[in-house]
Amino acid sequence: MLHDLLREKFSNKNIILLGFGVSNIPVAREFIAAGMGASVTVRDMKPFSELGDTAREFANAGVKFECGEEPTKNFTCDTSRAVIFRSPGIRPDAGDLTAAVESGAILTSEVEFFCEHTPARIIAITGSD
Repeated sequence: MLHDLLREKFSNKNIILLGFGVSNIPVAREFIAAGMGASVTVRDMKPFSELGDTAREFANAGVKFECGEEPTKNFTCDTSRAVIFRSPGIRPDAGDLTAAVESGAILTSEVEFFCEHTPARIIAITGSD
């Protein structure tokens, strides 16, 4: 069911994952498993060599990595066809995100995507730190 939803919503899109950590690793894994042919790019400030075995696994599966620079600036793809998943620590107005959204990109996050598409009732607790 999830993979059908991903294929329906994201085929022929440029998927950009801002930050390669707890939030976006599962997102990348699901896009790979869906086998939908979307372009998936991870952007992270760390050099690729510091992202570990999971990054190498994903690169071997066709995920592109743009590393070592500010992930919210200088997008290298057509942002009018982009869906950008930002990590929670990245502000929605950081870098070139506003311009990307103005050009047609969809800006979302792992949690936002889940909340929009789950049939379950959601109960949230904030400020739990």
